[in-house]
Amino acid sequence: MYLGNYELNKFVLLTGAGFTRDFGGFLANEIWALIFNSPALKDYPRIKSLMQNDFDYESIYYKVIDSNNFGEKEKKAFTNAVRDAYGSLDNKILAYKRGDHPVSIADINQFIERFAGHHGKKGFFFTLNQDLFIERYCRPSNYTPITFGAAHRPNHSERALEGSDHVNLPSSIDEIKDNRLASIDFLYVKLHGSFHWKSHEVSDKMVIGMDKEKQIQGEPLLNYYFDCFKEILSKNDIRLLIIGYGFGDEHINEVIGESIKNNNLRLYVLNPSNPEKFKNDLHRDKPHGERIWNGLTGYYPYSLSQVFPGVETVEYKLIQDSYFNA
Repeated sequence: MYLGNYELNKFVLLTGAGFTRDFGGFLANEIWALIFNSPALKDYPRIKSLMQNDFDYESIYYKVIDSNNFGEKEKKAFTNAVRDAYGSLDNKILAYKRGDHPVSIADINQFIERFAGHHGKKGFFFTLNQDLFIERYCRPSNYTPITFGAAHRPNHSERALEGSDHVNLPSSIDEIKDNRLASIDFLYVKLHGSFHWKSHEVSDKMVIGMDKEKQIQGEPLLNYYFDCFKEILSKNDIRLLIIGYGFGDEHINEVIGESIKNNNLRLYVLNPSNPEKFKNDLHRDKPHGERIWNGLTGYYPYSLSQVFPGVETVEYKLIQDSYFNA
């Protein structure tokens, strides 16, 4: 990534699907169900059968789209089903503004701003989400959500996506490498793509959940994002706060585990599960789970609605004291 001599904000944020749960977002199993129940798949039993034996819908997408075993009609039907599911997710997030607000957007904005860089110091906010919550709602005073070379449309819009909002990713990141870090102090990096992004190589191929090494390498921008993630966490004494991530991605866990071991990464997790359950889940079936647990510095068993209900909370004071101020 060539960070060079740029100074970093030592506080780094990583979010997963659970981050937007309190804003109407869906978890992975709910998106799987939306896709499985989609009318677009009613005439395609082979895809339904595949889904009945694989509950990682992101992985299934590439198994179908990149395979010679499925015809063009099947690929189109599955793409439509996935796109409709994400459309439902986006509609839920849009509806948050019109309903009750268990989480204060203003407080979330102020919280995210604490990860920003200032005056040449670089700040990083990584996410595994493909939704548009940040693009829709978050407006910290010193940054606009941006990634290296990929548009974030619609920006702060209350309308549904249109065809013109979908963007193809660049086939080369040479220009991005040369100028993005110099001009931006706070970078929002969507490690697994975004549901309105399309591949540089196939015009209608969605860029979602690129969680396999081969798939990441096949998309230059996501390959660069992952290198960025590795490089940031390789810096000594970074404090990584994780919200809403289930620790199911081996490539992400490997970077975290290696950084704990070799670079004194300090890991903090905000997760509503009780710590015993979190530990057992990590040890039972999460890649590098034991190393992650043993390297844990702080754990906050809260939801965002408990931390940011719109008034000052004991829960947030604990995070401030043990994460930001320690």
